[in-house]
Amino acid sequence: MDIQKLSKALGCSDRTINELKNLGVLIPGVHFYAVGNGTIRGKHMYSLEDCRAALLERTAELAKKKAKAEQIKPAETYSDSYLKELISRRCKA
Repeated sequence: MDIQKLSKALGCSDRTINELKNLGVLIPGVHFYAVGNGTIRGKHMYSLEDCRAALLERTAELAKKKAKAEQIKPAETYSDSYLKELISRRCKA
């Protein structure tokens, strides 16, 4: 199918499809092919099933990265009132 039909089927814009190609998510010869002669830029034809599979794989990878990032706990923080209490204890000693 062409890019307009693909974007409609996936619920995104043509621009998003082009960005996914630039990011290497959609790979020539795997997810789409070009129709045209020689150096003339041809029309790209996409496989909906292969493109969906690539997007599902990318979504899973991003979810794993997000989960891993959330496992790293930030440094311990204290509230302002607790900090003031600690400072006042130090001054009394």
